[in-house]
Amino acid sequence: MGNPGGGGGPDDEAERVFRLVGELLIDLGEKVRSAGPESVRVLTEEELQRHQLNWFRAGWEEHARATGGEGTGGGGMGRD
Repeated sequence: MGNPGGGGGPDDEAERVFRLVGELLIDLGEKVRSAGPESVRVLTEEELQRHQLNWFRAGWEEHARATGGEGTGGGGMGRD
């Protein structure tokens, strides 16, 4: 049954989230099945952190090049 007077209470929101998560899991399962389990790799926390650190460093190096700085080798991110 619906919520009299509308408004979409917390139960409606929880149901929407449950449905969305279910749909995402179904989509993920279909993608794994189509790719084959040997083609799927799960990243460890360490691999993810390493990737994020490399991305962050590359961003700072690009920023340093764009602004005429010396890159990340200086050891600090202070401003002159």
